[in-house]
Amino acid sequence: MYQFKDGDRVCFFGDSITHAGHFIRRIYDYYRNTLGVKLEMYNCGVSGNHTFHAIARMEKSLLNFNPTHVVMNFGMNDCGVWLYDGRKVDDECIRQRREQIDGCIKNLKIIAETLIEKGIKVIFCAPTIYDELTESETFCSEGHQAGLKECGDRIKVLAENYGGNVIDYNKPMLALNKKLFKEGKTLINEDRVHPTPVGHELMAQIFLKEQGFEISIAETFEELENLANSPYDEWEEKRFETEQSFKCCDWVDLCMFYDLTEEEILKKLPDFIKQEKNPFVIDSCNNYIEKRHLRPTWYKELIAHTKSALEG
Repeated sequence: MYQFKDGDRVCFFGDSITHAGHFIRRIYDYYRNTLGVKLEMYNCGVSGNHTFHAIARMEKSLLNFNPTHVVMNFGMNDCGVWLYDGRKVDDECIRQRREQIDGCIKNLKIIAETLIEKGIKVIFCAPTIYDELTESETFCSEGHQAGLKECGDRIKVLAENYGGNVIDYNKPMLALNKKLFKEGKTLINEDRVHPTPVGHELMAQIFLKEQGFEISIAETFEELENLANSPYDEWEEKRFETEQSFKCCDWVDLCMFYDLTEEEILKKLPDFIKQEKNPFVIDSCNNYIEKRHLRPTWYKELIAHTKSALEG
């Protein structure tokens, strides 16, 4: 596994787990402030994405950053959580589940080959875990974790065809989450899908260790919680704020209504907002309506601010 160096532009390409970005911040902080590496790092995750979304938006929200490296973290949505709804696991169910994973691998191959043809280095990621252990009001899609593991195993095989650069989040996260479960704790939010800030800290440790750094993987919840509460410097706070503003527009434009023009989106949103129950969705859509014109400004500010670290 190669490590990033001065002058690299690293993009993390993924779904909502990437979109949240906390693990990316910690990785970036380690490179900047611990190692002193002068590089650019961008979050190109969009909540709700499947790999077919990723193919559709590559030009607009990934290649526009002119990356030298792309870290691909997909699979959670592609595995088809709706196929783990308690139905009878017969041959047809197994076929449909496998078909979902087949589609994910096929799309990842398309993305990887597109990037490699452009001279961009690719790092694959096995998906993070689905929490089937913790008591939660969220319905437990039993078997989804097994599906994610199967997807991750196939991603590892795929990665071998392109240099073998792969991060396995699933195995170490599952092991620690089983241990924490006995203590009444978890790495995952109540939705069973998204890592908590503590989970993101573990992801950062896993990533850096896989890259060959002498990183000790935390064995307790308290260790990770202390890291999650560690503040960032003023430069990173400004960068992250700008990035998240930009990504709010990305989310509406490139996931929820990715096949529509901006004019069509603006016609659709008012009725959509009236019917929506989720406060995050409502706020994001309202912000899109009110502030989408600032998107080019946010993009330029994000690039300029990120590049400013190269001058220090």
